[in-house]
Amino acid sequence: MTNELELDNLFWKAISTNQAFQSWFLQRTKFAPQTLDLVTDEKWHQRWYRDPITKKDSETDILLIFKDSKTSNRYAIHIENKPSHRIWEPLQPENYPKRADDRKDKWQYVDYQLVLIAPLAFLKKSSHEIKYFDIAISYEDIGDFIPEFKHACTTKDLPEQADKTTDSQLSELRALQAMLHGLIRARLLEFNADPNLELPDLATMFAGKQADLWFPIPGMAGGFQIRLIQDAKNEWTVFAESGSRIWDGWMRHKVTLFNVCSEKCENYLTEPDLDEWIVGQVQSRTM
Repeated sequence: MTNELELDNLFWKAISTNQAFQSWFLQRTKFAPQTLDLVTDEKWHQRWYRDPITKKDSETDILLIFKDSKTSNRYAIHIENKPSHRIWEPLQPENYPKRADDRKDKWQYVDYQLVLIAPLAFLKKSSHEIKYFDIAISYEDIGDFIPEFKHACTTKDLPEQADKTTDSQLSELRALQAMLHGLIRARLLEFNADPNLELPDLATMFAGKQADLWFPIPGMAGGFQIRLIQDAKNEWTVFAESGSRIWDGWMRHKVTLFNVCSEKCENYLTEPDLDEWIVGQVQSRTM
C-alpha cells in the first residue's frame, strides 16, 4: 500500500506536470475563473507553523501557491492528506484555517482555500472535521488521474481467520505485543514524547482482521506504521517503521516473539516502501 509521503509526492508530480489534472483540481476551487500559474520553485511539502500562543507545531501537508499572470497576486491552497489508516490529531482540523490566516504575509498570498483529500469512507466519518475545510475531494476521484490513490482507498486486512481468538493465539499476541511496546517506549524516550500514551493492542487488530495500523505520537510529527503478519506456520511477526516528519531518525523494525531488530532509513523517500521491505525480510528471513 502506498504510504502518505509517497501519495503527497505523487500528487505534487501530477499537479505540477499534468495540465488536465491541474485544471480539474482548480475547477473545484473559488479560483476557477482566474488565469493562474502554479509556482513550482518554492517548498510545497509539509509547511510547518508554530502557534505563537500554544507553542504547538502543526503542518500543511501540501501547499499549492498559484500566481495570477495579470496582477501577480498569489493564492494558496492548503491541502490535508488523510489516508484511510490515519486518525485526526487533537485540534488538527481547527489549526488549518488558523495557520492559513496567520501565514498570509509570511508565505505571501492574498487569499486561500482549505482542501481535505481522503478516501470516501474516511470523509463520510469525518463530518465534524470537514466543516473546517472549504472543499473535500475523495481519493476515488483523484484516482482517475493518479491510480495509486484508488489503490490506497482501503487498509490492508488480515486473511480470513476464525471468529474467536484461541487462548494460544492470544498468549502469543500478548508476548509479541510486549516486545512491540518496549520498542515504542524506547522511541518515545528518544523523541521526548508522552510516555503515558495508550499503546496499540494487537489482539484488537487481530479480532478486527486489521493487518495495518497507523499509531500517531503527539508532538513527534510522526509515529509508527505497524503491520501484523501471520505466516503459513501461524507464527506472528510485526513489521513497522517509525520516525518524525520534521526530525531525522526514520527506522524500520522487525519484531518477533524473541527479539527486535531495527535498521535506520538513510533516505526515507528513496528507500523501498514498507511493503517491498517486508517482502525482502520475509524472503531472506534475516535482517
